[in-house]
Amino acid sequence: MSGLRDVVFLIVWLGLIPVSLLRPWLGVLAWYWIAFMVPQGLTWGFGRTLPVAIGIGGATLLGLIFTRDRKPIPRTLTFFALLAFTAHITLTTMLAHNPEMAWGKWDWVTKVLLMTFVTMTLFQDASAALALHGHGARPGLLRTQGRHLGASHGRRRARVRPRHELLWRQQYAGAGALHDPAHAPVPWRARNPALG
Repeated sequence: MSGLRDVVFLIVWLGLIPVSLLRPWLGVLAWYWIAFMVPQGLTWGFGRTLPVAIGIGGATLLGLIFTRDRKPIPRTLTFFALLAFTAHITLTTMLAHNPEMAWGKWDWVTKVLLMTFVTMTLFQDASAALALHGHGARPGLLRTQGRHLGASHGRRRARVRPRHELLWRQQYAGAGALHDPAHAPVPWRARNPALG
């Protein structure tokens, strides 16, 4: 007998497969959600045996082939370090004392590394990082008022504002005060120097 959890999980999983096919960056987020949370472990019936990660990962990889958001993998130190790490674990798996168990772990780790390379392909610019903002990233991390998020590259770095200051601005300052410096509110510490 299957519980309601299995049915709900099946509906969510079957809904995520076409979404992952049409928008592979959402498929990456869904795959990492499934890989880290293991929601099929919370079901008690047929949901435990579903090939959940294969379904989402396969749809994401298929969607990656047809998407316009795909960019070449950045040639950075991180990319080459991960590539060298993949070669290292492949070599050490070939020379393992217990090859059956080693190849099983190699299979699992290379799937994670493959999705890491897919993530590097799809999440390269600030708009993708801001898309992560609405899907679980720390709320105050990416609030930069539309300025450059990364290293300066000749530009001034963006100031990440404290969360309480942003909330105060949203509540008490009008919409024009956020863009007009003459009407901008004074931060809390500047108003109360003795308390700060």
